[in-house]
Amino acid sequence: MVDATAALFSVGTAPPLATAWLSRDPLTLALSVVTGVADAAGKEAPLEAEASVDLDAIDSRIHAGRCVCMACSGAARFPQGRTSATVTGGSTGGTSAMPAASLQTLANYLTRDFWLEAGTYARRFNLTSSGTGAKNGVITYNVTGWANDGNGLSADRRALTREVFKLYSAVTGINFREVTGSGGDIRFTDNDSGAYAYMASGWYADSTRKNVTINYSVVNVEASWYDGRSNYNTYTPQTIFHEIGHALGLGHQGQYNYTGTPLSYATSAQFANDSWQATMMSYWDQAENTTTGASFAWLQTPMAVDWIALNDLYGGQGYSTDKAFLGDTVYGVGTSISASVSQIWNLFSNYAGVTAYTLVDGGGYDILDVSNFGANQLINLAPSRLGAVAPSVSNIGGKIGNLTIAEGTIIEAANGGSGNDSFYGNDAANTFRGNGGNDSFYDSLGSDIYYGDAGEDWLYFSESIDLLSYSLSGDSLLFSRRSGSADVDQVWKGLENLSFNGEAYTYDQLLDTVLVGPPPQPAATLSLANGVSSTVNEGTTVSIDIATTNLAPGASVYWQITGTGLMTGDFVGLPSLEGSVGTDASGKATLNFSISADATTEGDELLGFALFSDAGRTSKLADLSLTIADTSLTPTVSNLTLWGTTSSDTIIGDAGDDRIAGVLATGTSASAMGRGQIDRLTGLAGSDVFVLGDSRGVFYDDRRSWNLGTADYALINDFRSGEDMLQLRSGRYLTTTSGGNLSLYWDRNNNGSLNTSGWSSDELIAVLTGVTDIGSSDILWV
Repeated sequence: MVDATAALFSVGTAPPLATAWLSRDPLTLALSVVTGVADAAGKEAPLEAEASVDLDAIDSRIHAGRCVCMACSGAARFPQGRTSATVTGGSTGGTSAMPAASLQTLANYLTRDFWLEAGTYARRFNLTSSGTGAKNGVITYNVTGWANDGNGLSADRRALTREVFKLYSAVTGINFREVTGSGGDIRFTDNDSGAYAYMASGWYADSTRKNVTINYSVVNVEASWYDGRSNYNTYTPQTIFHEIGHALGLGHQGQYNYTGTPLSYATSAQFANDSWQATMMSYWDQAENTTTGASFAWLQTPMAVDWIALNDLYGGQGYSTDKAFLGDTVYGVGTSISASVSQIWNLFSNYAGVTAYTLVDGGGYDILDVSNFGANQLINLAPSRLGAVAPSVSNIGGKIGNLTIAEGTIIEAANGGSGNDSFYGNDAANTFRGNGGNDSFYDSLGSDIYYGDAGEDWLYFSESIDLLSYSLSGDSLLFSRRSGSADVDQVWKGLENLSFNGEAYTYDQLLDTVLVGPPPQPAATLSLANGVSSTVNEGTTVSIDIATTNLAPGASVYWQITGTGLMTGDFVGLPSLEGSVGTDASGKATLNFSISADATTEGDELLGFALFSDAGRTSKLADLSLTIADTSLTPTVSNLTLWGTTSSDTIIGDAGDDRIAGVLATGTSASAMGRGQIDRLTGLAGSDVFVLGDSRGVFYDDRRSWNLGTADYALINDFRSGEDMLQLRSGRYLTTTSGGNLSLYWDRNNNGSLNTSGWSSDELIAVLTGVTDIGSSDILWV
């Protein structure tokens, strides 16, 4: 164990939860609702008298005043009679002075930062089969009545709530099971006004008392909520999804809570991209947040950020979106999802044009079919990305941005409607059917199939046509990449027009070319001039003669020099290792350069020279190689300072006393300081310092809870105790040995004990191969 000078953190008395403590036993005290604002005596002052309501251990910090959210108090925002708002035109959205966060950051806020900023506890159910509050994959719910509400919800509300739970279950694999009587892990009532949720009791989940295991939660949605409606395409199902989100452990997307005074996006949002388009836990609909450019639409499902957050809460317990709708699934027209599995998705084709959804799928061959709509649609199969600031969205049935593809979801095929639809794919092999209308298809990675069907359709390739080869297959054309990619795209007759990096052809023109034969392809030969052989000494001038065929007279060709350790300083007359040269009327050119002579002993080096027909250097014409013989006499030893990149690096020092780090030299973001990379560091001879932290903090801390950090660390290959040193940020560190290697962990909790699991797991920052022990003399503290 490596211990810095920093003092251990000591846990004192437990902070208040309402007016009592959370203990290892469930609380059953009847408590008043409190605001979390201390009165003059230092105690939390009641928000309102609750003499007529018997609530168990209300956690007021979930929402001050029992989560009277605006999702939770919709009547104040959406007067009776408003059922939708339709946007007929497109928009790229506006701008905001607030920062835009990544989807992962937004999800972290829902699961952790909301609660911590509010001065309370992150929370979730224990779905494992052991430990305090173990549910073994089953969360029960009660809609028919319990101690605080004898008759429960109305028949219509019960049916709608069951459908919400069915969707949660179908996506996450959690068994949400209805119970009757006095119990239930999530208990519903409609006795109070508004809508709210709170954790009624729970246990501390770890010794830090920062995380709580939920015993049970309570959800209230008043009987007259949204004019008493309990059907789809209203605010009611969205409200139920939102409140269950709270019951499962999600906070709001910012430190806001509706208490009767109207709030606004401009004054209350913390993130520029906080809206319903990203999360059901937002207060701001798609049109209120003007940066989205999306249409107003009620939510029929949780959204992309919500599913990421629920994955973070329960994925480590075996319940996540990779369980969603396994097997071959059709979404929309002709759906394969029965009403018994999910009525919400069974009716998707009925409501997709007026409401908003996030599509989540765990595997199989899946089809999105929106062929029942006549509006111009944008159909985008790309999944949302954790690091993006906006979800991946489509425009369905006349709305803008009302369908999102969840992170990790791959949909293989899509069918358009009778409007002028635009199609974008993902990295899988996609199949697209345009059906009616003048449709546009944009080629993506994977071996894709395109059916234009009726209308005047276009397919857009990003490559120029000379980078593709094509052939006839029945009533279709097959397109392959000359770069050697295995992707083969199939275009069926009926798709009338194709564009190759802006150069347009009709299908019939390409078909005629196939029948007559393809045009001759560019080619070139390279040869060494002036008697230069394939092995040259340092200091030699090299001339390469270039002769091209099937290129326009005077066309430019593009060259590239490669070789291990080669830099522009190794040459005279070459400002770069890439360039271009124009050919003459006969298609010929000559390139001259000199190889520098230096005194550094490097050994013989292999130089590669390649010639391409395009500036992107994807279509190679010819190449050759040279051996550069090392003529140096005196080796040079340097004391190097080496920094890495944001990717996984291999960094090797020399015989000097080197300082080696695998991360960026500047920047304080997690990626700048090593998140997501495994760097291989070798010092060679000399007394080297391997830098694992500096004034910015500890390197390779991915800043994620429930994570031991095994996806990002430094792998140090030749550390010699007593000669080399580790530079560490002051703190406490722990070591383990296995297989003759030493693993170094940052003691995140500063408690002297290695935590390998849980919310506050310690962080692996380095593995020293062939080392079993290090001492205080091996550490350089900063």
